[in-house]
Amino acid sequence: MMIMQTNNPCLEYLGAISGNGYGNVHFRGSQWRAHRLVYSIIKGPIPHGTNVLHSCDNPKCINASHLFLGTQKENMQDKINKNRDHNKRKTHCSNGHEFTHENTYKWRNERKCRQCRSTRRKAAMEAQNSSLP
Repeated sequence: MMIMQTNNPCLEYLGAISGNGYGNVHFRGSQWRAHRLVYSIIKGPIPHGTNVLHSCDNPKCINASHLFLGTQKENMQDKINKNRDHNKRKTHCSNGHEFTHENTYKWRNERKCRQCRSTRRKAAMEAQNSSLP
């Protein structure tokens, strides 16, 4: 496994990196996330359904002292606590409508725009009506 010591205490994996920044490595015929492999070798087995989290918030980091176990819910809460939740910082939807209390609803734990939903519904109704004989 290729690693690089950085100016901070992180040890960054230098091999293949996924689109979201995590190291990927082949080990004994299996594909692993580099940080999960390091955790399992140094600290022990990872229980099924458990995430390996980074205290340093560096997805390339494989320093075992920066890795700890947590649930997905704990991972998301950690992201919010550290102000890394980019969706929370958004003030407008992708179509430019403001996320106000009146114009926002939650779906699958994400903020959604009521104006956009209304526009989609109207377009679907018009398409359905135009296809009738």
